[in-house]
Amino acid sequence: IENNCLSSEEIVRLYESIRHQVNHVFDATTLRPKLESSEDVIESIIANQSSRKIPKQPSAKARKNLFGKEFNRMDRSHHMAKLINYTLSDLMLRYENTLIFGEDVAQKGGVYHVTADLYKQFGVRRVFNSPLDETSIIGFGIGFGQNGFIPIPEIQFLAYFHNAEDQLRGEAATLPFFSKGQFTNPMVLRVPGLAYQKGFGGHFHNDNSLTVLRDIPGLILAVPSNGADASRMLRTAIREAYENGRVVVFIEPIALYMAKDLYEPKDGKWVFQYPDLDEEIPLGKISEYGNGKTLTIITYGNGLYLSLQAKKEIEKKLKKKIKVIDLRWLSDINIQKLLNAIGTCENVL
Repeated sequence: IENNCLSSEEIVRLYESIRHQVNHVFDATTLRPKLESSEDVIESIIANQSSRKIPKQPSAKARKNLFGKEFNRMDRSHHMAKLINYTLSDLMLRYENTLIFGEDVAQKGGVYHVTADLYKQFGVRRVFNSPLDETSIIGFGIGFGQNGFIPIPEIQFLAYFHNAEDQLRGEAATLPFFSKGQFTNPMVLRVPGLAYQKGFGGHFHNDNSLTVLRDIPGLILAVPSNGADASRMLRTAIREAYENGRVVVFIEPIALYMAKDLYEPKDGKWVFQYPDLDEEIPLGKISEYGNGKTLTIITYGNGLYLSLQAKKEIEKKLKKKIKVIDLRWLSDINIQKLLNAIGTCENVL
């Protein structure tokens, strides 16, 4: 007013115009559709507008050419590390847009040789080493996922993941929510972990917390306990990433990679045959061992292996049958099915 830019009447009219504009926006907003149920919220978290169809299984001829002499040994029983290796080979043959990368995964085949020879089968454009930087590894996965690939990055140990956890929480797993499914970050992040070795590594190798992964919206968390389950669950994980754009963290129990025996040396009860190519384990499907009513043990990963040993000892000493439940999936637990499996059992551990 003092500088003759606006009169008092013009200022009042400006304020009133803003008042009417704000009221109009407020009225229009109140009429917009609202999220009225938990289902509405969850739908936006895993929204996906992609329409990709699953490719056909590779032919027997293609698989024989890929595996070479190893093909004739695939019908034997193997430990978890070997079965995961077979599964990754078959998945990369079937899904031509898959990539495997991480610390020492190529020529070395990973610390535990789970990715051994994959770079020979598929070349260094699809299987390659990364810098020793977990943030970059997951960041590469985000970029590849947004450009039509299905990345299968590896974090060398679960304890290393915590350097890079915000790449999943703040970026990859939340992108479908923030874009209403217009964009996704499909990814299957393989992470060797869980308790495994005495006197090694300090906290840099032994911080095996799964808590950080349990509360990231939209993330699928898989923890297989044996080789056959690992194969079937890894196929489901890739399917979810390919079809639905999901982010999956696949925890591989290091202690069980090479395990062959369960109750006593050379009993061979923890080696399994490679499952047929079409076999998968759906999200949320649990596994049950035994049918006792006195005690039910609910567990996963290493816990199943140890619980089955405990089951045998308890039943031998107390003469009472017990049940063991393997959760398998720690993010998609079907509570009702779990309660049904527990049934009328007297005690739950």
